[in-house]
Amino acid sequence: MKPARARLLVLLGGLFFFSAWLEVEAEERAPVRTSAMTFNVRLGVAKDGANHWDHRHPLVYEVIRSRQPDFCGLQEAWKFQLDAILENVPGYAFVGRSRQEDPAKGEWCPLLYRTDSWTLVDSGTFWLSDTPEEVASTSWGNEIPRICTWARLQSKAQDDFEIDVYNVHFDHKSQPSRERSADLITKRIAANSATRPFLILGDFNAAEDNPAMVHFRENPVVPLRDTYRLLHPDQADSGTFNHWKGTRDGAKIDGVFAPLHMTRVVRAEIIHDHTGEGDQARYPSDHYPVDALIDWLPWSDAEAQLQAQNRSRIAEMSQILEDDPQSSRAWQERGIYRFFNADITGSIADFDEYLKLNPSQEPFHWQRGLSHYLAGQFANGSRQFETHHKVNPDDVENSAWHLACTVRAEEKTLAEASSGIIPTRGDSRVPMMEIHRLYAGQGSTEEVLAACGEKRNALCFAHLYLGLWFEVQGDAEKARAHIMKSAIDYRMDHYMGQVAVVHARVRGWYFPER
Repeated sequence: MKPARARLLVLLGGLFFFSAWLEVEAEERAPVRTSAMTFNVRLGVAKDGANHWDHRHPLVYEVIRSRQPDFCGLQEAWKFQLDAILENVPGYAFVGRSRQEDPAKGEWCPLLYRTDSWTLVDSGTFWLSDTPEEVASTSWGNEIPRICTWARLQSKAQDDFEIDVYNVHFDHKSQPSRERSADLITKRIAANSATRPFLILGDFNAAEDNPAMVHFRENPVVPLRDTYRLLHPDQADSGTFNHWKGTRDGAKIDGVFAPLHMTRVVRAEIIHDHTGEGDQARYPSDHYPVDALIDWLPWSDAEAQLQAQNRSRIAEMSQILEDDPQSSRAWQERGIYRFFNADITGSIADFDEYLKLNPSQEPFHWQRGLSHYLAGQFANGSRQFETHHKVNPDDVENSAWHLACTVRAEEKTLAEASSGIIPTRGDSRVPMMEIHRLYAGQGSTEEVLAACGEKRNALCFAHLYLGLWFEVQGDAEKARAHIMKSAIDYRMDHYMGQVAVVHARVRGWYFPER
């Protein structure tokens, strides 16, 4: 940090524990590979003539048996269909229940999982309504109940890897129901699954440009991506409702969705298996199954130790504050540890208490500005960085964060706001001047990276601020790529190196705690 930034830390003393933590050597683990399938099997009681369940059930078994997905989310299944699948496709167990009052009667959204690879930790079903715990409840214009069945599963090969898998079936008529269902599910995930890998499998009864699907992709809490589109972004004829005729030109309404964090999609496929041709063709269902093979990228054992030690320090500072609420050092230190633990709201509350006891330190408190940005309190962040400029006038990092907050607080584009960037007379740290020119609309991303050469610390800063630059412009994928490079590939043991890690965690891109 530049001198004015260091001043507050000197006053606190003893906060830089990262070097000692990072001396913990831990071998990076290999990616955990999972496969998942979503499959609307068409209710077996429907009067489908030649396409009735009695004529096609062997095709359903073969789709699942031939691919052996770790997780298979079924939609429209009745209990007798589920029983038949489990009998004819060995190696699976399931969770779920009917959407009706009677837990066994009517359509299910069961989730199958391979028993040789996974142990069930927890599971449940909730209704897509204003009262999700109320059995058979409806609220949003859907005439029939809609449900989501979920399971938390532990890998038998790597027993500290857990994943939450959600299986849903959105309403086929009510658009308000589809939109509210998407919102409910993302909120549930944010509340219950934000610190572990998760997947959403489903028949969404919504085309890719439907607002419900747009919400999955663009909500700021848990932005999601259709795994198929990550590998096949421009593939036409990707319809998944085949009308029993093998058509592919309709809407893609079924899919496997993954978060924008720590994932690499290895394979994604719309499965067009069938027997016969032309009028004699027989399909497993009137929906095509969709599957995906996904790598969950590794975290290190050292990260687990970092987080455990973090929690210990938070508890220690909490005890000090219980005994002495006037301990300004404890407020500040707990705020920092809470920030490192991705508890952004808690960090702001503690920093505010510190500044009540030490109001003269407000201009120096750039840490609170970082918390304001990550909490979405952009106007507060803008004011904090503007105040910090008075005591640290040439710090490019302060200029960058101030501009980022101002753009989002005033709902401007970066191009509109760049002319108002806080100026600098010069910042000797590489690549700060290139970053300043980029944010001022005069430089390029290539110039920022070229200035770094192979200097690890410079690359850590470069990718952090390139990630911030893309995030402000609304490009979540490029923001993620750069922030993750700063947080993992070029990670450093200083405060701003930790900011990259926290940024990634808050956005749901990185889950180090295990």
